[in-house]
Amino acid sequence: MSCGSALIQVTAAPDALKASSPPPPWIVGPCAAGAFSLTQTEKFYLLSTDALQVKISIAAGGLQFADQAGNTLLTEGICSWTSTRQYQPVEQAGTPLYNLSESFQMPEDEAIYGLGQQQTGSLNNRGLAISLAQNNTDVAVPLMISTRGYGLMWNTAARSMVNNQFPRSVRFSAEGVEGLDYYFLYGPEADQIIHLYRELTGHAPRFGEWAYGLFQSKDRYETQDELVGTVSQYHSEHIPLDTVVQDWQWWTKWGSSDFNDKHPHFAGAVSKIHDQHAHVMISVWPNFDPSTPIWKEMKERHFLIDEKGDHDVTGPKARALYWKLLPSTLVAKGVDAFWLDAFWLDASEPEAGDLGIPPGRKLNFGASSLYTNIFPFMHSLGVYEHWRQTSEQKRNFVLTRSAFFGQQRNAAATWSGDVYSNFGALRHQIPAGLNFSISGIPYWTTDIGGYGFPNGDTSDPNYQEVFTRW
Repeated sequence: MSCGSALIQVTAAPDALKASSPPPPWIVGPCAAGAFSLTQTEKFYLLSTDALQVKISIAAGGLQFADQAGNTLLTEGICSWTSTRQYQPVEQAGTPLYNLSESFQMPEDEAIYGLGQQQTGSLNNRGLAISLAQNNTDVAVPLMISTRGYGLMWNTAARSMVNNQFPRSVRFSAEGVEGLDYYFLYGPEADQIIHLYRELTGHAPRFGEWAYGLFQSKDRYETQDELVGTVSQYHSEHIPLDTVVQDWQWWTKWGSSDFNDKHPHFAGAVSKIHDQHAHVMISVWPNFDPSTPIWKEMKERHFLIDEKGDHDVTGPKARALYWKLLPSTLVAKGVDAFWLDAFWLDASEPEAGDLGIPPGRKLNFGASSLYTNIFPFMHSLGVYEHWRQTSEQKRNFVLTRSAFFGQQRNAAATWSGDVYSNFGALRHQIPAGLNFSISGIPYWTTDIGGYGFPNGDTSDPNYQEVFTRW
């Protein structure tokens, strides 16, 4: 992978910097350096590429990024050109780490976008303090894109904060990391910045044409006849429908692949829906009831990371076991008749966690604080890779409630979670979706009409108006 002349990676630590172990899994491969020169003056080193000039202060260690014409793009520090990196030693799961912060100057005419999906109602993130931690309706993708023609990729899955409440600077911080690590991506166009991001983290495959159409869902269809009947009603009303969704509690127990008695022959239901030229998506969760075979085997093999049964998605064996005991059995049941079109990976923050994977745990990758935000990426990666191994004749589609760097390469779309059913929530979804998409992950959607609270009564004229506008 060649990163070219418009991409600079910055790493630093208070002592000897060690390479991340393992390398960040959201980065698709080693980054081959482009041509550059390094010269020294009395006050700074100057690193030059075909696109950028980077000055490194000899006295203070601060960096200043400029284009080849010398126009300043980004400067470390607050008021003066100095490094403002701060390292506070901490220990997580027996691993010595740091709480880290770094600040950058920000002129008053600069607007900043991206940083995933946040329910702030604001498109421009200036003046805000944004928590980068996974939560239902909030999605952490730490890529900031500036109107000055650059992007800053805060290259960590640790819980982080971007604070621009100071009028002339923005402060990035992270809890429990090995050192400073960020990428500076130069466009100057936004498309070029996003292209560089995808060169680093992977490109997005195209879905099947049906996946760009209308999905019909509600909290859940309680019987398989209700599911099939919904598709039939659409057709009788001459309304085009691409996909119908079987939401949660189709199972006998949480984490089981066995259908309950209200879905006695789900393979046949799927076949009837396919005969009507519609597709089926089914909801699966990443946690399990203690009485299920998958929970027991995950427990025996030390793959569980919390009390609710979420598994260690950073381990390939845990991801393979999850696929074997849940999604793959759903694909296999009925063989020819039962061929699911999409998986809905609900609660992929994970829901049981403390704003992502809880701290103080030991994962296959290492201390969990280093990987707090990684669950949705690794969870969707496990399902996508195993599904592709099942058949390469089918375009995959995965829907998740959260996302992280690189998730676009897993054929994953994200929806904005369990948002309210009112005009305030609708208003917030527009900047939330725009900022999510400019964070490098193209596929995003939202529940039409919200999730149904606090006023999800379909007979209420106010709700009917919200639903229509949505």
